[in-house]
Amino acid sequence: MIVEAALTVVVFATLLFGIIEFGTAFYDYLTSSNVTRTAARTGSTMGSAALTDYQILQKIKSAAAPLPASEIQQIIIYKASGVGAAPTSSCKSGSVTGLCNTFVNSDMSRPSTDFGCGSASPDRYWCPTSRVVSASGNSGLGPDYLGVYIRVLHKSVTGMFGPSFTFTPNMVLKIEAQTP
Repeated sequence: MIVEAALTVVVFATLLFGIIEFGTAFYDYLTSSNVTRTAARTGSTMGSAALTDYQILQKIKSAAAPLPASEIQQIIIYKASGVGAAPTSSCKSGSVTGLCNTFVNSDMSRPSTDFGCGSASPDRYWCPTSRVVSASGNSGLGPDYLGVYIRVLHKSVTGMFGPSFTFTPNMVLKIEAQTP
């Protein structure tokens, strides 16, 4: 009877810890996906406003409140080639002129005066004011596609399935056409 109880407890504990780990990981995955969608919608509606990237970061900061702040490792706001396009590998390595702005967690706490495409601004590589927002812009293709990519590190609660998981959701939306 003791042997059966020992085997049952091990199986039950494994099952219980697996459910806990899956639940917390799934929660972080859903939160990071929602944060990415919210950020892309903000960027799409703001268009070429000078503080678009700042507002995207602020939206990420507020929408990601359920996540521990240290879990957001990288944020990329990029010019996408179309719906569903992921950022290039060069953007994942850092900001690329005319293509993407790469941010880290601490950039969400920067004041708005740090943004605006100045020579030391973190959004100077793909300046928001240079984004195509007119319906006839971009060689007749309309406005640019704006993508938001977030790398989130989920730290394991139980450690049963490894110390951490990385989630990398991205969302691409066409910038809403604006009239001058």
